[in-house]
Amino acid sequence: MKQHLLPLAMLLSTPLLTSAQDTTPAEAMIAQWVQTEKLITTEKLDWEKSSAQSQQLIDLYQKELSLLDKELNDTGKNVINVDDEAEALKQSIHSSEQARLSAIGYLNQIKPRVFSLYKKLPDHLQKELEEPYLALGNEVTNSNLSDSLQAVIKIQQETARFNRSYTFGEQTIELSGQKLHAKTLYLGLSCGFFQAGETYGKITPTENGWVFTEQPSIKKELKKAFALEQKTIPSCFFELPLQLNELNQPVQPNQ
Repeated sequence: MKQHLLPLAMLLSTPLLTSAQDTTPAEAMIAQWVQTEKLITTEKLDWEKSSAQSQQLIDLYQKELSLLDKELNDTGKNVINVDDEAEALKQSIHSSEQARLSAIGYLNQIKPRVFSLYKKLPDHLQKELEEPYLALGNEVTNSNLSDSLQAVIKIQQETARFNRSYTFGEQTIELSGQKLHAKTLYLGLSCGFFQAGETYGKITPTENGWVFTEQPSIKKELKKAFALEQKTIPSCFFELPLQLNELNQPVQPNQ
């Protein structure tokens, strides 16, 4: 006898072949199986979706970790750079301190020479440079280094400028125990000439200052010089006895 297996659909659609009591468990089982399949399918889709989202998060986290690692590396490099810059700054400060100490030592060393130079300047130039001269009265330290340096430079610059030029002026002089108002002509720091009323003479630098000596023989030429300066006569030549002289080798007044 041949047996044939009927399809599940035919079994479900042929109530005459089974009793009511036999179909109920089968239908329930099939329904449960269908429901399970649907649940499995739904869970699988949800899992795949969740898995995709998780992978996206993992990729994002890896990207963030990569960026963080790069920042940490860059920070390390920056720290190294900061250390290098700090070391360079320390070296610069140290060099600056050494330079300041050298400058302080040098200024204290040349101050006596500056004082000696100042005392050899004409009175009117001494008055102009009195402020920087007084600024050098105290020992040069870190606190007054800048002022002391400026004072030395000022005295040297003005002295050099005066020494490279001729200068007309007026001042009070002492001659034969008398104080007289005189016109003066300085030829740098080498020598000078004066006119006090009808008295004419020469100004000579010495270790103790400038000495005024009457010299009638140069009266005619000196009158020309001061007249030209006042522009009371036309331009002309005049001759004056000029003897160049270094400040450290002063010409005596009787020469």
